[in-house]
Amino acid sequence: KEAVEEVGGREVAHLDKNVEVIGTVASVSPLLGLLGTVVGMIQVFQRFVDAYANGKATPDVFAEGIWTALITTAYGLMVAIPMLVLYKFVQGRNDRLIVEMEEDALGIVDLLDEAKRRERREAAAAASGDSDEGERSPS
Repeated sequence: KEAVEEVGGREVAHLDKNVEVIGTVASVSPLLGLLGTVVGMIQVFQRFVDAYANGKATPDVFAEGIWTALITTAYGLMVAIPMLVLYKFVQGRNDRLIVEMEEDALGIVDLLDEAKRRERREAAAAASGDSDEGERSPS
């Protein structure tokens, strides 16, 4: 039984490891998008300060920084959303596999236990049959 649990534990760890990579990508992607947003907005404000100092604060000064902010957010979400869906799908599949493995392992352990009990009963019956025959022989 312990051997079955040990092998099952290793398989569960292997399944979880692969799922964690997907989960990490799904979690980090929006953060990278947010970082890009912050960097883009810093560019906007820096350019505004420079343009204002020169008396040239026009809307086109903001365009590149705002574009950077928006595009990095969009890319972060474009990666995060499908990865999150994939993460949930794979996690659900792994959970079902783990339940199946546990049920199958318990079934195997039960079969082995039943085989051991049957073997012991047969050995006990054979031993008691041998002792009964020994008592009847002197006739």
